[in-house]
Amino acid sequence: PRLLLMDEPLASLDDARKAEILPYIERLRDETKIPIVYVSHSIPEVARLASDVVVLAQGKVAACGPTGAIMQRLDLLPAEERGEGGAMLDTAVLRHDEVFGMTVLGSAAGDIRVPLLAVPVGAPVRIRIRARDVM
Repeated sequence: PRLLLMDEPLASLDDARKAEILPYIERLRDETKIPIVYVSHSIPEVARLASDVVVLAQGKVAACGPTGAIMQRLDLLPAEERGEGGAMLDTAVLRHDEVFGMTVLGSAAGDIRVPLLAVPVGAPVRIRIRARDVM
């Protein structure tokens, strides 16, 4: 196909299944280079998968642009996500620690430890760090 339309593909799945399937969607995106129109209400999914975002509000385009720039606009987030300011970082998997169930990601900001990801060492991973998660 020349284009894939994925309309809420993970909406009815629990977090464990989403975590299991997201790497496959990333691989599909990265290896086939087929453009994907990914429709979702999930901010974490969009932050992880999208390079560009179109935000719709009441059937009209409210904003569009690079994911990082759009995610910084708190006025565009759903009401339950407002006040959830944060930053997006492009990282790469440095190593996995299966004993502790952790993955170490490397970025320009330093190493970041996250719950174990099912992606190979060296794979790119985009993360969103919410302001409330920083101590």
